[in-house]
Amino acid sequence: MKTSFLHLSPRTQSYYNNNTNIRKDGTFMSFTPYYRLNTGKWNVDEKNWTYTSSVTEISPYGQELENQDALGRYSAATFGYKQTFATGVAANARYRDIGFDNFEDYGFSQCADRHFKFPVDDQIIDYDAHSGKRSIKIESGSPLKMQKPLEICSPTGCDVSISPTNVSSTLTNIAVSGGQSPYQIDYNVIHGNPTISFSGTDFNTLKATGTAWEVEVIVLDALGCKSTKKVVH
Repeated sequence: MKTSFLHLSPRTQSYYNNNTNIRKDGTFMSFTPYYRLNTGKWNVDEKNWTYTSSVTEISPYGQELENQDALGRYSAATFGYKQTFATGVAANARYRDIGFDNFEDYGFSQCADRHFKFPVDDQIIDYDAHSGKRSIKIESGSPLKMQKPLEICSPTGCDVSISPTNVSSTLTNIAVSGGQSPYQIDYNVIHGNPTISFSGTDFNTLKATGTAWEVEVIVLDALGCKSTKKVVH
């Protein structure tokens, strides 16, 4: 799942013997489908629909690591035990802001999760532990340190901008500027069937061709600043 939407509608409310009729009350009084078939094409009809949240980080194992709600607030989670069980959940925090290590997942795979782990494997022992099966061995005079840089946007906020130029059916360039490169650029086709490709020295320009389309462009810069823009033709 990438994005969640909620349908807005009044609900039925009636009374029976001065009490609410819980058997029948609460159903939508109206409903408009999000997708509507028009002349053989499925188009988005946003009437009475509101955006609630979107997934911003996901693990290779399908776990949702970070999401953002309609007010721009982030929530995040960390996973362990072969990436099957949540080991930490945080509100008002991004994935890069949280970490947890219980020393249980160091031998998971050659491509282990290094989000919040010490840079050594040979000091993980299984003959002594507290509440799990493993612990980390620290000897006198040999301290072990873990350092994780926290890259954040400037105090003035994100200044990443997305500029569509020459919007036409033959070629539409959507260039990225501001922020700090390299950029990660992605898109969602809201409706239509445009042909999408990337260009530029850092693949930071999106090209779209076709007729009657709407594309949401998403850009993430090197400091984690995010910007989105809808481009319509």
